[in-house]
Amino acid sequence: MLVLSRTQVEALFDVNVLIDALAAAMTDLSAGRASIADRVAAQLADRDGILAAIPGYLPSAGMLMTKLAF
Repeated sequence: MLVLSRTQVEALFDVNVLIDALAAAMTDLSAGRASIADRVAAQLADRDGILAAIPGYLPSAGMLMTKLAF
């Protein structure tokens, strides 16, 4: 697993590449080709939070991925 700080992500970030990737992703989603599962979350009651995972598949990118949020 690779964990990046905000500063590292911003240094690697290219807005034009992101816009192109989002356009392709939205096209797949609108056409019903993307597969996105419902969010799965674990409650962290003692810390007043959650850890959530949202898995998905994006054919235009050939990627199986997950979004983690806490």
